[in-house]
Amino acid sequence: GIYKHTDAELSLLGIASVEEKPKKGQTLLVYDAPIPLYKFPIEPGKSWTESGSVQNGMAYGLPYAGKDTYEVEVDATGTMELFDYEFTQVHHVRLHVIQEPAVGASSSTRQSQFLFECFGEVVRATSAPGEKDDDFTTAAEVRRLGQ
Repeated sequence: GIYKHTDAELSLLGIASVEEKPKKGQTLLVYDAPIPLYKFPIEPGKSWTESGSVQNGMAYGLPYAGKDTYEVEVDATGTMELFDYEFTQVHHVRLHVIQEPAVGASSSTRQSQFLFECFGEVVRATSAPGEKDDDFTTAAEVRRLGQ
């Protein structure tokens, strides 16, 4: 992801391959407008939906155009206990991403993100594609801060 940080928000500008010529093909998806992922201050009860379109993009070496919609909800704060750390006042952010390519079937994923001041994201769980439940119990990917 390529991001922009201002006093008001952290926005996603687009998505790009880390390598210039990856084996699976280059990805370069630039949104027509920044998509606010986090609006400051982050506090429970806030929610928003933002969409961005990609024209003349490239996904894994193939041409791509489409619309992505990001539904964001900050629903709680609490304590997060990890193996090596304990964080208080962690914000739980739910993210539902809906991808609608110009050609082909739409898809979506859900994430539960846990954010802590100065550290940023300390835990993220991502659902399998097509998950319907915000409180999914099986994750396709889990990331956490730790050693």
